[in-house]
Amino acid sequence: MNYLYRLFEILSGLKRYYALSAFLLILSALARTVEPRIVQVAIDGVVGKMTQQVNALPNNTATKPDAFAQAIYNLLPDLSADTFVWALGLLCLLFTAVSVLRGLSGLGSGALNAYATEAGIKRFRDRLFNHLQRLPVAYFGQIKTGEIIQRCTGDIDTIKGFMNTHVTEFVLLSATFVFAFAMMWQIHPQYALVTAALFPFIILSASLFFRYENKIWEAHEAEQDKLTSLVEENLSGVRVVKPLPKRISR
Repeated sequence: MNYLYRLFEILSGLKRYYALSAFLLILSALARTVEPRIVQVAIDGVVGKMTQQVNALPNNTATKPDAFAQAIYNLLPDLSADTFVWALGLLCLLFTAVSVLRGLSGLGSGALNAYATEAGIKRFRDRLFNHLQRLPVAYFGQIKTGEIIQRCTGDIDTIKGFMNTHVTEFVLLSATFVFAFAMMWQIHPQYALVTAALFPFIILSASLFFRYENKIWEAHEAEQDKLTSLVEENLSGVRVVKPLPKRISR
């Protein structure tokens, strides 16, 4: 938690961009959950009802629509043979509008998140460089140059990936879960509860997985430091490491 607090401290002044990006991302998740409901109304409601009328089936075979589906039905005219095409056209326009909203909100969220992340990473690099300039000379005699390079390159890229990708995925998945659960609750509460009952097992398995991955990641970072140090030493001392080719006398 201390590392996250220090990271948020560096991002001070950029939080409004992340907040707006999160709002647009939540809006995109909402639009994503609305799209299949529009298709459901078009197939089960409009096309299905017209099929029942043509085949003279009893209307009591249709299930009662939930509150969200009823709100979409209220936007449509009274269904008949004359208004069938008009109703499908309205649903197509509604689906297109929701899809455009999802695309624009996702694009805006990605742009804001990328801008804030790049600005925050620049601040982080500047602070890291200034910190290295203030360190005593004896410190650089105790630590390998390759490890410093790894801290300034690979670790910075890891933080950038966390800010630009993982936080975005967390917000998107959380919003999608909430909206999908709300939609499922309106359709069938029992099935929604069964789905939500699996959520603690997912959290537990993810926690165990990331604990195991953390140990592997620490070992990977240690080996990466060694590799970077080896490459840096060989490149900087290439005249000593690589012997000069012998001249062939004629």
